Amino acid sequence: MFIFAAQPQSIGKLIKDGMRFYKTAFSKVLLLVLSMAVLANGLNPQLWNIDVHQYPHIYLWAFIVSMLLTTCFLCAIYKKMYLLGQQQQEELARIPYKVFPSFLVVFISYIVFLVLLLILGLLILVATTICVAIPALAITWLFSLSHNMMLHEGMIIIGIIAAVLFLLCDAFLWGTFVFYIPLILFDRAGPLDVVGKSIKLVWGNWWRTFAVLFVAFLLTTIILLPFMLLSVHYSPHQLDYIMAYKFYFWSAVVHIIGSLLLIPWMTAIILVLYNDLKLR
Repeated sequence: MFIFAAQPQSIGKLIKDGMRFYKTAFSKVLLLVLSMAVLANGLNPQLWNIDVHQYPHIYLWAFIVSMLLTTCFLCAIYKKMYLLGQQQQEELARIPYKVFPSFLVVFISYIVFLVLLLILGLLILVATTICVAIPALAITWLFSLSHNMMLHEGMIIIGIIAAVLFLLCDAFLWGTFVFYIPLILFDRAGPLDVVGKSIKLVWGNWWRTFAVLFVAFLLTTIILLPFMLLSVHYSPHQLDYIMAYKFYFWSAVVHIIGSLLLIPWMTAIILVLYNDLKLR
């Protein structure tokens, strides 16, 4: 059995606790994860040979419904695992009803996070363009370099700097906002104040939080790498109908297997970190 620690832990201990929690909770949330993965992949219109150019609205509605179902099931998984970590029992059939009032708040908070990420990306791109373009024009005027050559090199530099800055800011936001589901479910945070509560929770412990999440994400990438390599050799658009259907079908199967393995793992790590940060 696993129970959340009663005092703050080191980085290594947090990762070990996450592994223990994962082993304990895996079989308990297997049905929830399987249901979520099957429904999310079954709603993929490509699996049913629906042309996106003829029926774009079907793709839009399928995406919205899939996101809503995924959010609801994720809330149920978090609730079930959090109760397990506290050694509390709850019937599996009752958990979706317990989290139903909160899942819309979680969904709205996720949209808010995506909007913030988009705005941040645009601001970084504009700021990087200004900071790089002005020196580039000054150098061009001073040394009478070819304008076309300078423009081409300047665009490359802008792209590289903007990409690096965006990845760094994305990592910071991800490490800060990753606790939005437990904050909403267990701290009653709203879609607007969850960002502030996330920053307050992580503040002063961001590097510790990022280190644990990075190790968990690295292990996830290693596990997924063989499956990712299987799908990079050919594109389904270059295949006939039967082969394309097989591609989407087996891609769905791989995604379901990956979800069964990885969603409980990342949830375990996040909840162990969440409990640790609450103790600090």
